[in-house]
Amino acid sequence: MKAEAICMILLSMLLLGCPCPSPLCQPPNNQTVCPPECNLGCLSDNTTCISPPNDLCANVTCKDKCTDESRLDTNGECDPNTGNCVYRTNICPFGCENDSCRIAPTCQATCPFGCEPGTSVCRIVICPAYCKYGCVAGTIHCSPQPPSGGIKNGDFEDGYAGWNATGNAFGSAPSDGDLANSQGLYLNVPYSGYSGSHFVSSYMPTMDKGAMGTLQSEQFFINKDYLEFLVIGQLSNQIYVDLVINDTAVRHLEPDNPFSPFRRIVWNVSDYQGQKGTINVVDTSNRNYIELDGFRLVDTLPPNPGEPYVDKSRNFSIIPPLNWIIEESSVEGEIFIFGATENNFTTQMIILTDNADGDETTGIYFAKSKTGLGMLLQNYTEISENDTMIQNINAKQIDYSYVSMNIKVRSRQVFFVYNKLRYSITATAAEQAFYKYLKQFNDSINSFKP
Repeated sequence: MKAEAICMILLSMLLLGCPCPSPLCQPPNNQTVCPPECNLGCLSDNTTCISPPNDLCANVTCKDKCTDESRLDTNGECDPNTGNCVYRTNICPFGCENDSCRIAPTCQATCPFGCEPGTSVCRIVICPAYCKYGCVAGTIHCSPQPPSGGIKNGDFEDGYAGWNATGNAFGSAPSDGDLANSQGLYLNVPYSGYSGSHFVSSYMPTMDKGAMGTLQSEQFFINKDYLEFLVIGQLSNQIYVDLVINDTAVRHLEPDNPFSPFRRIVWNVSDYQGQKGTINVVDTSNRNYIELDGFRLVDTLPPNPGEPYVDKSRNFSIIPPLNWIIEESSVEGEIFIFGATENNFTTQMIILTDNADGDETTGIYFAKSKTGLGMLLQNYTEISENDTMIQNINAKQIDYSYVSMNIKVRSRQVFFVYNKLRYSITATAAEQAFYKYLKQFNDSINSFKP
């Protein structure tokens, strides 16, 4: 019994890795136990450890990988005993994508101004309070007053919408100025000074001065001090334009300028603000004719053709395109200049001046402004940028396009800093009409004097 007890103790020692000095102390059935230090197991003798390969990690690369939508396996290291990658798990607060943690939340494509920094919350940009007519949709650009200014289709770019034509004088649609000029339809005298692409004529539709008829606008509210329009006409008491209020003609014109360019007429209607008016155009002459365009109500009169507009607060001047309207902003140094509606977009120029920041240069101002354009405009695309000169002052010019109210528009913008003031001059038109107005834009920009 004593010998058997000793053997049991020795057997226990063997199972624990202790050598058994006696053949009496062997496991049952004469089987040996593979030592625990053999990580890869033993050979068939169940005693000799299996040797690992030379280098299991030789061709193993432990790349970061997304475990799921919020976790990233990272800092992977190869285990030389197994050849497997061992990772640390990292929680991605903004989600895991393309085998890396997002550095910021995903911003929805429907956020027109992007997201607040570090969030998925759409950035809210408030239209500046000084934008008298609100902002162009999807931007913080101030919307200019529509050129018709309350008189529906006052520039006749939408046919006779808002007007009632009788007789045969004015035809079934306004006249196309480009077509008339290309064919030299009236004594080969080119038409100029009209607004947009079309105007009304009591000669063009039938090519007959004897054509007679009337043209009457829908009623409109008079909410500004002046009513202006463009006219060509042969003197006759049978050809005239009236502003009618309460069935009474309160303004009357018999034009006496029979040839192009169109002449701008201004009526002071400040006494009739808040009342409803109607425009009546009459041609009952069988020898003469009248041509009209650009009916609109305005607060500020543009200068005479070729005369500069002077901004008193900042002492800059600019010569606006012929017959374009100037709207002064409540903000010092900001004005709007706009012309006709083309392709459902109001052709416009916006001028803004304000104080430069410290030692801000033209280059710094341009870089900041360019970044802002990309952030604030929908579908912004840069077309070109280059150095230019404004009155011998170094400036930066950029051309770009964007989408406003589902209309693709194109802009040319000039930036410069001068005498610690920064200046921005922006000229914009519907993309299809941009080159039609490009010369007017450039001439006006080049006339700018700080």
